[in-house]
Amino acid sequence: PGEVIKILIEDGKKATTLQRNNTGRWTQPGRQLAENELRDIKTALSFMGQFRVVDWTARGADKLATYDILSKQKSLTFSLLKNGETVERKIQFGRSSQRQQPYAFATDPLKQESVVFEFPANIFQLCEIGLFPLTLSPPENN
Repeated sequence: PGEVIKILIEDGKKATTLQRNNTGRWTQPGRQLAENELRDIKTALSFMGQFRVVDWTARGADKLATYDILSKQKSLTFSLLKNGETVERKIQFGRSSQRQQPYAFATDPLKQESVVFEFPANIFQLCEIGLFPLTLSPPENN
């Protein structure tokens, strides 16, 4: 597995980037992260690295709209350092299933057909607590 060196967090019109500095500490442009935020980031990443798909739901990029994945505009893009190269992995979230698991779509490292799946609700909640609140409102148009 690769080491996560950067995270792009998008939540509707709000977005932010977290990046590791040269000491390995997470930073956010324009502000210092509090200790509890750093702890929440670490916890969310730890669980993201271990998640397993709850249920495979649908095949094909044409299915993304069916599960509100495109309209929700909620995603995490991870930049990983693997064998000296940076690789990006993006996961986009949609509405919840009847079992209260969010539908999701992730970039496929094998570049195969797009697949929608149910993402574990407990790990999504960790992201809702530790990552998505860090997004910043878009700048006002003056």
